Amino acid sequence: MHTHWVGGFQKVLEETLNEPDRDKRKMLLYGDFFTRSLWAITYSSTNIAQCFECMRVCPAAHGRKEMR
Repeated sequence: MHTHWVGGFQKVLEETLNEPDRDKRKMLLYGDFFTRSLWAITYSSTNIAQCFECMRVCPAAHGRKEMR
């Protein structure tokens, strides 16, 4: 299982969206694990460019939870 690919991205994204503390959210998003996950998704040879599908189902893309 790839820990720094879609599964890792989803894990950190969910944790970030559920985190009430702004500073901790920032740490999660700018941390090494999330950066590596984004890199793996972006530069992976198995990337099949389904960005629109991700945006269609992503709660952050639809404003379902206001972030402060």
